[in-house]
Amino acid sequence: MHVNKVHHVTTITQVAKDLGEDEDWLWDIANEMEIEGGLIWL
Repeated sequence: MHVNKVHHVTTITQVAKDLGEDEDWLWDIANEMEIEGGLIWL
């Protein structure tokens, strides 16, 4: 039986920090994304 496993999790706060962007701006972008765009809510 194949089971998908999470190998890495990064918070949006850390991503914003890594990109040098505002966290609120990144949330706005993420909220507009479709699941096919790479956003997965757990």
